[in-house]
Amino acid sequence: MPDSDLKALVYIEAQDGVVNPDSLGVLSTAAGLTKDVSAILCGDKVAPLAAEVVRHGARRVLVVDHPALADPLAAPRIDILAQACSRYDIDALFCSTSVLTSDMVGGLAARLEGGIKWGLTDIEMRDGKLVGKRLAYNDRILAEVTWTTKRQIGLFRQRAFPPVETAVANPVIEAVDISAAATSSSPRLIEKSAFPDREGPPLSAAEVIVSGGRGIGAPENL
Repeated sequence: MPDSDLKALVYIEAQDGVVNPDSLGVLSTAAGLTKDVSAILCGDKVAPLAAEVVRHGARRVLVVDHPALADPLAAPRIDILAQACSRYDIDALFCSTSVLTSDMVGGLAARLEGGIKWGLTDIEMRDGKLVGKRLAYNDRILAEVTWTTKRQIGLFRQRAFPPVETAVANPVIEAVDISAAATSSSPRLIEKSAFPDREGPPLSAAEVIVSGGRGIGAPENL
């Protein structure tokens, strides 16, 4: 069991009743860093997903379930996470990279006066401090990065960690009320356009991606 007292919070992204496995992978990794790791679920009708989050190492799951959070908008989530970080005195906030979280972390850094390290592929505790790892120079070198701010925000690459189920003793699932500020001034999603279903596995599931442009002439030349 880790002996660090770092207070970590992991944002769990969920859509259409399904938890993002990358978020669970980040949570599993955070659970190996500190004995005080919480997770936060935000959305509409997300409460039933809390049990799955607990199984991946969260000692506390904060559930913010509200119809105003049905759409994947960053603004209300920035308000909610900033409130949660202040209320629970969070030291480190971790997210898996997505369009939504990439929008969120900039606002959270400004609100919390925290530093962001993005593109992380690994993280560890060393001499009581967080040390992140990220690829640089077109992924040719592996750099180690640290934070100089009290609040530390880490944005991890997609599929950085596999989700691993971890037993937790006496986990707590806590419903959290959101303030009016988290929804009253939020932008609204007016229209949503869906791409047609495509055959085959999703690109995000590929181990190796091979691409080609117009120069190949025809698909059979690839």
